Amino acid sequence: AVPDGMVYVGDHDQSVRALSAADGSEQWTTGVGDDVSGSPAVVGGSVYVGTDGGDVVALSTADGSEQWRYEMGGPVHSSPAVDSGAVYVGSDQGEVVALSASNGDRQWAFGTGDAVRSSPSVVSGNVYVGSNDNTLYILSTSDGAVQWELSTNGPVATAPAVVDNVVFVASGDSNVYGLTAP
Repeated sequence: AVPDGMVYVGDHDQSVRALSAADGSEQWTTGVGDDVSGSPAVVGGSVYVGTDGGDVVALSTADGSEQWRYEMGGPVHSSPAVDSGAVYVGSDQGEVVALSASNGDRQWAFGTGDAVRSSPSVVSGNVYVGSNDNTLYILSTSDGAVQWELSTNGPVATAPAVVDNVVFVASGDSNVYGLTAP
């Protein structure tokens, strides 16, 4: 993530780093207890990451201090998405959760039939996320209720992209789907 002249990156050395975009100098490094596979999300003075150990961690952009931590119960390989005060993220436990961006409290959870390695996309009150259960889900940001779903013949592990009311997603069945978003 590269906001405001800083580069934030997670690493397989169990840490998150803040680097100057101008010269690459390290501003801070914070250990998060396990490897970070997904990209960080940076919004409103916080860096949000998932860990291979199953935690979602919020760090201060100013100094890397931990703001909160939420245990997902399984590795988090997807990158968090942040919108309207909520953090949306999936885990290998087959769950998508919405957490309060300010304190990490769980707002809702939705279970899929397999690991969620897809990074969620949030657009117009909907969370678009794929699962290794071969399904693209469109969930309501307010309560996680399924608005719509698309079954494919392979895992949906890529991050959906929503452009001009069309959702694009690739599946392990070797197809890319472009569908009008509900």
